[in-house]
Amino acid sequence: MIITVTLNPAVDEEYVVPEFRPGGWFRTSSTGRSPGGKGINVSLIMAQLGYTSAAMGFLAGFNGEYIRDVLRRKRITTNFVHVRGETRTNVYIVDEIGRVETGIAESGPYVPEGAASRFLVNYDRMLARAHLVVIGGSLPPGVPLDFYRELVLRAKSRDIPTIVDAA
Repeated sequence: MIITVTLNPAVDEEYVVPEFRPGGWFRTSSTGRSPGGKGINVSLIMAQLGYTSAAMGFLAGFNGEYIRDVLRRKRITTNFVHVRGETRTNVYIVDEIGRVETGIAESGPYVPEGAASRFLVNYDRMLARAHLVVIGGSLPPGVPLDFYRELVLRAKSRDIPTIVDAA
């Protein structure tokens, strides 16, 4: 199984407008809403191609429930630690004519030390079934800066290759 780790997932909301200008008022020509985050995106693509994966990270609030529900409907195994607050939202405004995209990203919920420890317990359990780990995205507030390093070392100790995209 492939494990995807998205510690700071988001609900991506997209608004397409005919000609976006700062300070203007617009009606959308289309809208979209989907689970987002680098690891989650990998799981979604893999599901489209018929491969299984397990998505892990932290979720909070109604947005977190939405992400979990969409992933489960797509038959993606979920193993998230729930924290207080609300999973972040990323808003994308797409200028239909100029083909320019403007993005606004929230920082995400605070993750207390106990939640990070629970994540590591779940991660170790999931590694027993994994043959590849994909880690992507930003760290949420409260998670130690060396957390990705810890995840890579735990996978490496079991000879499980790991891909990290944390740009």
